[in-house]
Amino acid sequence: MQPYGFNETAVDDLIGSLDKHSGRVFESTAYKLILDRDKVILVKKTGIQRQNLLIQSTDHTVNYHNYKLTLLHDDSPLIIKDNPMAVAIDADLLIYPLLLRGWEQSDTFYPLGMKTRKKLSDFFFINQKIPLHVKNEIPLLVNGNNEIIWIGGYRPDERYKVNKNTKKVTIFELIKFEDVSI
Repeated sequence: MQPYGFNETAVDDLIGSLDKHSGRVFESTAYKLILDRDKVILVKKTGIQRQNLLIQSTDHTVNYHNYKLTLLHDDSPLIIKDNPMAVAIDADLLIYPLLLRGWEQSDTFYPLGMKTRKKLSDFFFINQKIPLHVKNEIPLLVNGNNEIIWIGGYRPDERYKVNKNTKKVTIFELIKFEDVSI
């Protein structure tokens, strides 16, 4: 691990944590080692800072970290299937400006198909088994009333789904820019 900036003490701490502390992060100057269940993941640190991006009803495209988000307003109640990177939302429920941001500890939502609220931390770690370094990069689309509309690429909120009473939809699509490997 020395070529990645980790000294012997950090490696000893890592080894001592292997069976105990999933989610623990060890950092060197340029890299992070993340304990994720039965894996140790090495990722290069990025210079990306947490960003909150406001989205207006007149926007058609916005860039957020490694993603481009496109918005399409449509008068027909479309439903997007089999594409986790796109979602159709009941446009009448949107309160602008919307916010595109990262995950926060207190976040909750109603996963599509469920009538009860779920913590995002439970959804990410328990249900989806998403590693910490990936979870922190997932964009959340948040309504003007601070309710999560969509976990980008994963799941929309039940309260914003298109239904038989929907008159207009807004389609959001995320396009991920090419990953840069370490």
